[in-house]
Parts: sequence; structure tokens; C-alpha cells
Amino acid sequence: MKDTDGTLTKVSSFSWNDQSIKNKADEFLEIIEDYDVDFGFICETWLHFEKNDVTALVKDKGYILRHAFRKDKEGGGVGIIIKDSIRNKQIPCKSYTSFEHMMVSVKINGESLVLATLYRLQEISVTTFFREFTEFLGTLTVLPDDFVLSGDINFHLETTDSNVIRLNELFDSFNLLQYVDVPTHKKGHTLDFIVTRYHSPVVSNVQVNQITGLSDHFFIAFDVMREKVKPVYKTCSFRNLKSIDIGKLKNDIVTVSYTHLTLPTNREV
Repeated sequence: MKDTDGTLTKVSSFSWNDQSIKNKADEFLEIIEDYDVDFGFICETWLHFEKNDVTALVKDKGYILRHAFRKDKEGGGVGIIIKDSIRNKQIPCKSYTSFEHMMVSVKINGESLVLATLYRLQEISVTTFFREFTEFLGTLTVLPDDFVLSGDINFHLETTDSNVIRLNELFDSFNLLQYVDVPTHKKGHTLDFIVTRYHSPVVSNVQVNQITGLSDHFFIAFDVMREKVKPVYKTCSFRNLKSIDIGKLKNDIVTVSYTHLTLPTNREV
């Protein structure tokens, strides 16, 4: 994280379908270290257990990998990687049949930011996906905190296909902004996406880079701008009870005049 003009913090992030982190963990970690990322969104981890050699290696490099894995099935899996200096906690999520996803809350400048990643399963019907994705967006957008949603949605977003039109209309209906408008796959298609609320947080400097030999998908680097929260100062005054002269206090209570006080005349007995 880097300060910009004193009012904003620039958080370095990425999104990547790396098509198996377990087969290229060393190369993967070298890339995120080169980009000095603070957190990132990963699709197709291909991991089968919560703790494994990959998560141990990630930890050794100063990161935490929170992930949703396939225990008894090949492929798939999603994850969010975070610098271990950033406070974070995983948010429980409802399971869906048409996509894999997970959410993590991180603290940036003392305020929470929700990170959500998603990988759409092409073998499940589009009808099911839109029903479930609409429900998921409804859950995400009612959260009080800002969020970044990113992953591989497996639609050709560069086209005017009816499903893409429907997806864009869905984003519009929730007042969401999608930032990726260039190819993210070696075949020239835009399959990966980054979405936030329309005004906050601000995503900038989106760069799509092909990393030869590691994945069919391109590595998407971007910055998330977070406003610094100005501290609120209060002036508090208090009485030092230990300095009170108890003898003088007792004398004041005894000698004070109460003649100026009037009692209510209409009292109920």
C-alpha cells in the first residue's frame, strides 16, 4: 500500500485465472512479489485441501491464502491472497451450484473492504446462473462496506451476445461498474471481470499482461484507491476524584442553604 496525495491510499491488486496454482506455486509467488501486490483474486486453484504445500509456501512469503477448494473433484477452486500484515477474516457464504465463490473482509485505513471472487461453471445452465448470481449480488450489495468483486465469469464480455447484454443489465440494475474492457484470454476473449459499486471504491491503472506458459488467461493488475479516514479529536474534561477534600465536602453539604428550593404543591400520596 502506498500513500498518494495524503488523502488516498493506493492498494495494489490483481485478478488471475492461473489454471492451477499447485503446479506453479513458485512462479506464481515470484509474479505477485514482482508486482508487490497487497491482495489478489485467483480462479482455478486446483487445490483439494485447506492446508497444503502451497498454503505453507504462500505463508513463508508473507501472504495468507484463503480459498474455497474442491475436495473430491479435479479443477476449479477459488482463492484470495492477502499480505499477512493486512487484517482479514473470511465471510461465510451461501453455496451455489453455478459458480464457485468466496468473500473476505480486509481492513484498509481502519475501514472494512469486502473482497469477493467468483468462477462461473460452464456446465451449469445459464438460466440457473443468472438466478443464483442475481441473489448473490443482492446479498453483496446490501453490505454496508465497499467491495471489489473479480474473477472469471466465462462469458465473452467483448461481444453483444444476449447473455452478455443480460449480464450488463444486471450490473446496471445494482448500480455496479465493470472495469475490464480488453481481451483477458489468449484466444482474444474478455472472460475476466472487476466490479465495484459505481462510485466507490475507485479502481484505476488496470493493466492486462500475458504471462507466457503459465495460463491461457492473462494477469490483470490494478489499483484500488481507498480514502484515508481523518481522525476525530475530542476534548474531554474530568474531575480528579482523588484530589477532593472529603472533610471540606462534608462540611459544604451540611452548611449549604436549601431555602431557595421549592417543593411541588400537588403531590400524590
